[in-house]
Formats: sequence, structure tokens, C-alpha cells
Amino acid sequence: MNRTNQTLDAVNIYYKRNLDEIGGIETMTYNLAVKYQDRDILFLSEHIHPRQLPRLLKVATVEKYDPKRTYRCRNCFLTFENEVPKNIIAERYIRMAHNNHVILKEDGYVLPDDFDQTENYGVSKDACRAMEQLTGKKCGYCPNPYLPIKVTPLLKLVSPQRWSPEKGIDRIEKMARMLRQKGIPFIWYIVTNNRNGVEKLGIPELVHVPADLDVTPWISDADYLVLLSKLEGSPMAPQEALMLGKPLIVTKLGWVEDLGLDERHGFFVKEDLSDLDVEEIYQRKGTFSFNWSPPEDRWGELLLEGKIERKSKPMKLYRMKATDESYNKGVIVMELGRIAEEGEEFETTEDRIEVLTGNNTFGCAFAEVIGEVKEKKEEPEKKKTTKKKAQP
Repeated sequence: MNRTNQTLDAVNIYYKRNLDEIGGIETMTYNLAVKYQDRDILFLSEHIHPRQLPRLLKVATVEKYDPKRTYRCRNCFLTFENEVPKNIIAERYIRMAHNNHVILKEDGYVLPDDFDQTENYGVSKDACRAMEQLTGKKCGYCPNPYLPIKVTPLLKLVSPQRWSPEKGIDRIEKMARMLRQKGIPFIWYIVTNNRNGVEKLGIPELVHVPADLDVTPWISDADYLVLLSKLEGSPMAPQEALMLGKPLIVTKLGWVEDLGLDERHGFFVKEDLSDLDVEEIYQRKGTFSFNWSPPEDRWGELLLEGKIERKSKPMKLYRMKATDESYNKGVIVMELGRIAEEGEEFETTEDRIEVLTGNNTFGCAFAEVIGEVKEKKEEPEKKKTTKKKAQP
């Protein structure tokens, strides 16, 4: 498939119709651009995702493919997703198989008509075998280019808290944006009762986790527990974190001094976060080591001994189903921490039934009662009996 060579636009042209947001081919393309910057490569594409383009432009010459323009090169590299563009004139055309095309054929894939006019290579031996089976033509083995891997550990934060203003929602947003600005890779789990509130901040690294009555698994897996409240009496989650040996990032309120906490136990910052150094937080992750126990409580002194026989009436749980009115009016269902989908089921206490079924400021039924949630009684284990053999 040789064509006349005139003035070259590049020694090598790498043509890929589309480069998506993420994917193995996208990573391979970037690695190729970085590793072989000393080679003259022109990257042509009809569409490159806006997250891919900026990093490619830093290391390579990238142009939008123009079907009306003629391109000339010595080597033209492309994949098996389409035919060789007629306006790319090259001395040599090389196709790369990035998958097992025999399996793809079962899903409807069709080879380009000019597959036999190019040199074919596969990024794995499996891809080579599949391509040879389909084309009856030799397919060379050309593994993907790889770059040395520099490990950039992920900073893991957790905040088990209510989603309310006094808990420092604005400071969570501010700190998250500071981390992003410094290019620190992080994930911040917000264990709370309001998914909509977390997602409304529009920060991908802030991940909502439905409120859980036992947050210790989340705390034990984090680098820091974060609580940026405006006021606290003696918060439970930070002290649970300290008992687990996990450092804190908290606003410096009275309870911090009461418990004798200092730089050994984490970072204690001003309410305006003016002294918050996110780079130091990242650098010091995993370096804290301390033993801490909470102060002894006095409930044993305050509670009177003795027991009174009485009949109690426990509060009941009910199973509910959300109506279309809840979804259409965009009402956040407290039990879910978000807007419920029509027909979505959830549980609530009996004192909430009136509000959910219409006795509210909207005058609308946001849910209907399915029925009472019955407590499952554990059946006693049956004793195994062994039959006695009859005596002869």
C-alpha cells in the first residue's frame, strides 16, 4: 500500500479516531507520547476527551484530524476500528490489534476491507493469534509501551457526621478544594444522612456513604478523621479514632484542650482554616504513633441501682413505599438522606407516618404504608435425637 512520498508532515503519524476519557488504549497512547518524545510523531484524532487532551499536549504534537487535508509521513499507525484514511499518504501502514477480535466478531465486529494491505501487530500474543485466525495473515507481537511507575499514595479521609451547618460543611468544601489545588490525590468519605448535600458540592473526591451506626471500619481504614465543626461538646467519632490510633484533623475547640490533645494526635486548626497546611497533612500521613484512652465516665455514680417491673410498649417500625409526589416535588426523605425514587421502599418509625402520608406543609403523601416490620424471633435449635438400636 505504498504511496508517493512528497514533503512530510511528520516521520510518524499516529491516527486514532477517538480517544475516550479513560481506557487502556488511552493510557498506551500517552505512554507512547512520553517514552518516544525523541521520535517525530504527529498524533491525529477526530475527537479527544477534554481530560486526555491537556496531558497529551504537554508531551506531543496533537492535531485535530482534517478529512479535507492531505497528510504525508513514512509510518502511519492506526487500529482495526476503521479503514486507512485515504488522505494519509504513507510509505508504510501499521495496524495495532488491541483485543481478541475473534470474540469481538461474535458481538458484530467487522474487519476493515483493507486489512490485508497493512502490516498487522497485536499488543498481546492472544490478540496476534486471534488476528491471524481472522485474516490468515502473519500478525507481529508488539507489547504496549510502559513508563516507570511513581507511586503517589492516596490520602484517605473520613468524616462521620450529621450534614448540618454547625458541622462545618463550608470548611469541608474549602479543605477539599485546597487539596485539589495542591494536586494531592485523595478520597474523602462522608458518612452522613444526606447524599444530596454531599453531591451538591460538586467535588468528585467527596464520596457519600450512607449513615452507619458502626463507623469504626471506615475510621480504621482512613489516614485521618476529619471534623471541622463550629461547636462540639465532646464528640464521639474523634475519640473513637484516637482509640484506634488514628490521628485527627479538627477545629481547635474546648474539648481538644480538655482531653490534652496536641500535635502528637494530629492537626488542630482555626475555624477559618488559615493555619491548615494540606501539604504537611499529606507528608505526615502514616507517621503518627500514640496510645490514647478516653477519660473514665461517671455514669456508674449517677445511675441508681435497682429494677422496677413494668410493661413497656416499644416503638414500632413500618415499611414504607415512596410515591411519585415525593420525587416530583424534589423532597428529601429523611430516612434515605436524598430524594426517593417512585416506589422505592424504606423503613421508618411510627411517629413519622403522619408526616409522610400527608400531614405536612406540602399537604402531599410522600409515602404509603406497606406494613409493620415484624421482629424475627429466633427459633430455638432443635435437639438432635439419636435412635437407639434395638437390642438383639
